[in-house]
Amino acid sequence: MNKNKTILKNGKGAIKKISMGRYSKNENANLRMFMFDGDLPIAAKKELIPFVLDKAGLSMYEVKASFSQIAGCSCGCSPGFIVKGIVGGQAIYVDLK
Repeated sequence: MNKNKTILKNGKGAIKKISMGRYSKNENANLRMFMFDGDLPIAAKKELIPFVLDKAGLSMYEVKASFSQIAGCSCGCSPGFIVKGIVGGQAIYVDLK
């Protein structure tokens, strides 16, 4: 995966960069996905999840994603998606153009 190149273009925008990192030391914690673009509606971001998981090599998992205002922090500063079905304390960060 080329992290410095746009890998998807659509009518709603483009994914510019996908990177993975550690969200939690708890190996039983569900995957978190954070998408950075304030203008794209939550429903449009949710439609991108299967593509992002595929590019991250995680498309073989049976997952269910739900938006949470407190996905990254209990104060609400890091909204994102909680992806149930993938554990390990990982996070995927998606920069949208």
